[in-house]
Amino acid sequence: MLQNEIIKDLESRINKIIDWADSLRHTDISKLKAKPSETGWSALECIDHLNRYSDFYLPEFTKAIDKARIKSSENYKPGWLGNKMAVDMLPQNGKLKSTMKTFKSKNPTLDGISPNALEKFIDQQKALKEILGRAELVDLSSLRVPTTIPLLRLKLGDTLRFFVFHEVRHVEQAQRALKS
Repeated sequence: MLQNEIIKDLESRINKIIDWADSLRHTDISKLKAKPSETGWSALECIDHLNRYSDFYLPEFTKAIDKARIKSSENYKPGWLGNKMAVDMLPQNGKLKSTMKTFKSKNPTLDGISPNALEKFIDQQKALKEILGRAELVDLSSLRVPTTIPLLRLKLGDTLRFFVFHEVRHVEQAQRALKS
């Protein structure tokens, strides 16, 4: 895999997410809060869930890049576990390869969602785009980043892919919630 192609792919996915989120600015809040089923998440709950993960990962990405000493590499070799986690997270043709339990601390509830959740989401996506731009300048293989799974650290490239694919997964879920 070429490192710059990975970054460009992730940036492209984030640009689409930003455009989608911007399009929601004038959507009625009741529509954003509407649940597709009793147990399904509303679009706003999906956004809040992603905000909670961004609160953890964006500072970790920034810290890793800030202390990088090794410059960018042309090639990127994903780790076995990190690559598996990333690939399993990304929906394929609207279908999920696997389901995953959400950590209790990352599980949204409508009554706990901030009124500015959508704006925060857009701001975090723009911050992620800046982080991806900075990530082009470092070796994605040499840096390790903590994950929300205690004691698990993955290559920066794998963690970025996992994180962005997680965003894609829940944006698609939010889009389905808005259609129902």
